[in-house]
Amino acid sequence: MKQMTKYKALFLLITMILNVFICFMPVSAKEKQADKTVGLTELVEHAKQYDDKEISFKGEAIGDVLYRGSNAWINVSDGNNSAIGVYMPAQTAKKISVMGHYGARGDVILVTGIFHRDCADHGGDMDIHADQVQILSKGYRVSAETPRWLVYLSGVSVLCAVLICAFALFITRRYDITKKNFHNHDNAKRVD
Repeated sequence: MKQMTKYKALFLLITMILNVFICFMPVSAKEKQADKTVGLTELVEHAKQYDDKEISFKGEAIGDVLYRGSNAWINVSDGNNSAIGVYMPAQTAKKISVMGHYGARGDVILVTGIFHRDCADHGGDMDIHADQVQILSKGYRVSAETPRWLVYLSGVSVLCAVLICAFALFITRRYDITKKNFHNHDNAKRVD
């Protein structure tokens, strides 16, 4: 019995040593890069901390490319219904093949550059001046197929609207006829 507890203790000790070893294993360059990226929520909440510092920001290129001479603006969304403007050389912006919009998923890019919480060059807006833009995955078209139940629901809605309008017209006419009969009856009494 004592020998069994010694084996359990030895097993536990070896397991702990292996866990410590795994925790301190070197991280690959790709994993380090992923850890280095900053989300938009983090940038907004800690804008002072990141101001005028180099950051990496990953997201989908959305909207349109706005060319301004030899430079361009694009919006990059991190997928949380918000985006940040990224200022870059026009040649770099031309490498982005698909911009996200209704019916298309934009290129997913990794932007490395200087974050400005209130950029003096661009009217005090929050932006990133890109030094490097890497395309992580190409964009693609998204089928905008309408679900069948939605088509039926719209048909039922139109039918209900027509019935409500017909009912309202019926009630209005009935009210007008009743009102007219009331006035005719009232006028007839006055004549007598």
